[in-house]
Amino acid sequence: MPEGFAPEYPVGMPSNFAFGGMLNLEDIPGKRKAGSMMWSGVANSHWWIDPSSGIAGVMVVTLLPYADYVATDLYSKLETALYKGLIAESRSADGAEA
Repeated sequence: MPEGFAPEYPVGMPSNFAFGGMLNLEDIPGKRKAGSMMWSGVANSHWWIDPSSGIAGVMVVTLLPYADYVATDLYSKLETALYKGLIAESRSADGAEA
């Protein structure tokens, strides 16, 4: 671990990093595909990575309570808009109709 990265962590102590999140086993219509990984934090921050579509997104807020309606709605609209715009742009670039 780099010195100063986590001041409470002893300098020289061996460490490693892990990556994890929840996997989608099925497509979510209009959003991420099966095999995507996502996570949501207690303060309503969210991220997802969709390797099939080549799309990833993050929304960082600090808002309680967890699963606040406004934050959840914003995240859903963000993901939907990204997929709609990026997929349409990709089809347009490939010469297909959007």
